[in-house]
Amino acid sequence: MHSVFISEGLEHFCQPDGWSLRAERESPKFFVAVLTDINGCRHYCAVLSFSEAVAKEILQDAKGRHTADEEMEEEADSTGGGLVSLVGGGVIGTGPPGGGRGGGGVGGAASLKSTSLPRHAVPGVSLPGVASDAVMFAPKCLVLVSRHDLPDVLRSCLRVLYTAYSECLVGAGGERVRLETLVGNLLGSVFVPPHGSPQLRFSLGASDRLALQPPVHPAVPRTGDSVALLFRQLGVKNVLTLFCACTTELKLLFYSSSFMRLSGASRALVSLMYPMRYSHVFIPVLPSSLLQVLDSPTPFVIGVSSAHEAEIVDLLDVVKVDLDGGCITIPENMTVPSLPLLLHHRVAKELSLVLQPELAVADDAFPELNPPTSSGGRGHQHSMAVLDKELRAVMLRLMIRLLAGYRECLTLVRIHPEPFITFHKAAFLGLREDLVKEKIDSHPFCNCFISHFYPPFKACDSGFARRLLDCMFFGTFVCERGLPWRRCDVFDDSYASSGEHFALEVQDETTSDPRGGFKVGERALRHIRLLAEELYRNENPVRSPNQPYSQKIPQPAEGAMSRIHQPVFPMLEDEMVDEIIQGGLERFRIE
Repeated sequence: MHSVFISEGLEHFCQPDGWSLRAERESPKFFVAVLTDINGCRHYCAVLSFSEAVAKEILQDAKGRHTADEEMEEEADSTGGGLVSLVGGGVIGTGPPGGGRGGGGVGGAASLKSTSLPRHAVPGVSLPGVASDAVMFAPKCLVLVSRHDLPDVLRSCLRVLYTAYSECLVGAGGERVRLETLVGNLLGSVFVPPHGSPQLRFSLGASDRLALQPPVHPAVPRTGDSVALLFRQLGVKNVLTLFCACTTELKLLFYSSSFMRLSGASRALVSLMYPMRYSHVFIPVLPSSLLQVLDSPTPFVIGVSSAHEAEIVDLLDVVKVDLDGGCITIPENMTVPSLPLLLHHRVAKELSLVLQPELAVADDAFPELNPPTSSGGRGHQHSMAVLDKELRAVMLRLMIRLLAGYRECLTLVRIHPEPFITFHKAAFLGLREDLVKEKIDSHPFCNCFISHFYPPFKACDSGFARRLLDCMFFGTFVCERGLPWRRCDVFDDSYASSGEHFALEVQDETTSDPRGGFKVGERALRHIRLLAEELYRNENPVRSPNQPYSQKIPQPAEGAMSRIHQPVFPMLEDEMVDEIIQGGLERFRIE
């Protein structure tokens, strides 16, 4: 069981555009920021932000005290004072700078220093909920930090907390549901089961029913529908360009007006590199106060608000991606290495047929007699989650083609206490050329086979192949995947059967199109669907044949945003939260 340690400066990521007062109340917002610790482990910071009214006269009274408070904080920092740990606006404990605590569950408490907002206390149990000349609206955040990439679960938990606060929910006996109970149950009683375990069903105590499904293989990225959304936002050509830029360690900068779109697009792009893992600077949502990070000389994948579009236009060594406009900008002094031409054409056609299955019958005089067969015969009406996995299946097949024959170029040295693996890059490039010659002598349809399975790398030795083999995450891939005795996942299974599958696909294409070309056959689409099913089952394992579990997540009533008054977010009793957490941990030890 491991605790989640809260990073100093987390408040910047909770409000990336800065902490500021607004004249109008904003609806609750949700997004997920990603933080990386010194060991390279990612922590997922789920943020639900909302607004609370502040009287202008209180702000004016507090303005004079703000300077004195800052001086006291500086003095406390110089003497080693601690930070206040918060969940939303409620104090639950204190800890040292950069430290924190949390149960063994899906998240830990968020640690926030004081912001630029003046401190104030509004008496009473309610606040104005509509704009007026006498009030301003200040942002507040409910923050949940987790080591697990479970955005839907984190969103559901924060929605339950917010609804219990905003709707003043009551229990079965008529007593009001206390936020301390919900927070204590979340941190002390919800434990993420190991991968491959059955679905975990739990409740925080607000008449809610939640579910958590661990993946079958933890190394396989969980994407939901973010990859499908990325392809629909940018198109096949642009995504392939970004894939090449990412795998050759170029700097990538996303910008959008939506923080959730920034987070989803960044994570979707790096997931396309599977089985490799992106190991450079990865900040899907970069706060405005940290824009100087864009001057870093190291490769990165970063997302910023589109409000800073004018400030990033002068970056000359960065590929800029406009998610809202659906376009990418490559500086004139930069060249993005590209895939081998024949392989690029084939992958682009497969992606197009998956993304737009109606292309296969667009020219038919009677298309209703030959409906598209993508996605298991359901046509283009299939869900975004299934489309997401089919697109990922095409990209995984691309990685298999690029890495074909890599195991023959590994050398395992066992004279050290820990096995040491080396990869012979020159032999890898030469091996592919030898394979090309062998196929020319043994197959009359060799050109199609070569372009499909073993793209010749020597022609682009100074471009894409060289950059790919020299990148940091390729070395990590060799160390993790080179050992003969290890846990296998979707990539290993697909790699083992790829040779037979690709040979059958080539025969199918040669039979159906004797003139050659890049017509994608039915076998190729069938293999893509089978691989997509494996990726889908990794995120959504087969549940029990019993009645499916229906989640229940309380929501604010209709018209909640137009209410004249809103409740005050209470200060949480840290002793009560600690008692509930310890009780949950004790029950877990006994069980």
